[in-house]
Amino acid sequence: MNLLAKQIPVEVINMAMLSLIPDKNLVVLAMLPDNGQFIIPTEAELSDVLTKVAAEDISAHVDEVKSEPLIAQLPKPGTVVSVGEDKLYGATVWTLSNGIKVVFKHTDFKDDEILFMATANGGTSVYGADDDLNLRFLPIAMLQSGLGSYTNSDLSKYLAGKQASVSVTLDDYARSVSGSCVVKDLPSLMELIYMTFTAYNITPDEFASTQNVYTGALQNQEANPEYQFGKGFQMDTYVSPRNYAVDVATIQNANRERILDIIHQQLADAGQFTFYFVGNVNAETLKPLVEQYIATLPKGAAPKEVKLAGLGFKKGASTDRETFKMDIPQTYVGITLTGDMPYTSKNQKLASIAGQILTGRLVKLVREDEGAVYSISAQGAMQRVSDNPVVMQSAFPMKPEMKDKVLGIIAEQFDDMSRNITPEELAKVKEFMVKSATEGLERNASWLSAMVGYNRLPVDTLTDAVDVINSITEDDVEAFMSELMKQNNYRVYILDPAE
Repeated sequence: MNLLAKQIPVEVINMAMLSLIPDKNLVVLAMLPDNGQFIIPTEAELSDVLTKVAAEDISAHVDEVKSEPLIAQLPKPGTVVSVGEDKLYGATVWTLSNGIKVVFKHTDFKDDEILFMATANGGTSVYGADDDLNLRFLPIAMLQSGLGSYTNSDLSKYLAGKQASVSVTLDDYARSVSGSCVVKDLPSLMELIYMTFTAYNITPDEFASTQNVYTGALQNQEANPEYQFGKGFQMDTYVSPRNYAVDVATIQNANRERILDIIHQQLADAGQFTFYFVGNVNAETLKPLVEQYIATLPKGAAPKEVKLAGLGFKKGASTDRETFKMDIPQTYVGITLTGDMPYTSKNQKLASIAGQILTGRLVKLVREDEGAVYSISAQGAMQRVSDNPVVMQSAFPMKPEMKDKVLGIIAEQFDDMSRNITPEELAKVKEFMVKSATEGLERNASWLSAMVGYNRLPVDTLTDAVDVINSITEDDVEAFMSELMKQNNYRVYILDPAE
């Protein structure tokens, strides 16, 4: 490959392209809705368009690359004023001259991986209902973001040949800036971190481009029953409209200035964040970069306290049904069971175990025995800070004529799990989870997730995971499910085919 590639000049590639794309032997395929809203072009009209384009004198594209630096002027570096230790996770803790804390853990799991996350409590729950629509579109708007004078397109060119990236996540009760890089590109990662906190930007053109792309995509989805099910399921499940599915009206009415204002407010005070680095990173390399790019970030008020605002899942039991015209009749079902329990390492594992056991039962009873679905599963999870910490959920399409029987089977299994967990099904799940937990101790992502989680709510879920999993009994799972069912938050949403 090296021998041949060096012998091929660009002129040969251009000649090859001319031969691969001839003027003849061309097939044109046009597909568009025959619904009276579009003019259907004839074969002659399509041919005429191609002939006119071929006759145009089209100049070659010039790819302009910005010459100015990403950071116009670097501030005077700060300093590391104290060094401590995170004994639980074997990490080093630096306190910087601006008060920000940086935690880093060197590992040798991967030679060329560094993971990063800055995390803070608080989040978008502080905003009122007037911002629901903008908050719904905010994650999509951030997909095409820039930094300072660099647009999203400029950043892609600036980072060509580099492996470094940073993204922002704003949840109801937490904020994070996360990223990764290979070892040689750590300076580029630090540039991105600094600019994300100080000069996050979405240009009017890129905001409009995102709106156009998603408007077109969603307009084509309006007749899709799966899209309509997901949209209806979220509306039926969540309290706040900010958690509903994005639709065309949301996109078209989103306000770029307000969305940018929210992002800037959430990132304005870097002092509320703790910065974590995990991977093949050492103090000698990291320290001058931290002093230049993190010790110079603005720091203001103390970290925010989290106040639950009731934005999560609806409480209470219900069964709600809607209909939708379908070419292929299917019934779509979404089932959600939520509850409030103390966040502990054991409860976190129990939520996952319950979801996996339920999956096994539904596959056996609903798919294999009844043949009512092609596939079915359930998920169980527990969050550290949430209006509804425990969530078990299942969503699937099925044969309409078997709906009542299947819903009865699933309801019975939720109830049965509070009284009857067999040693065999628990052992199978525990074996898988012990294997995953053991492997997690050799992954940078597991350590980063554990440290970030501990920062939000001080409960360790990593270092003792294997022991906790092994200690769980059938009685523990039954008691967990009994407490969950007792809270009576079993909700069912059904989308049936219209008659």
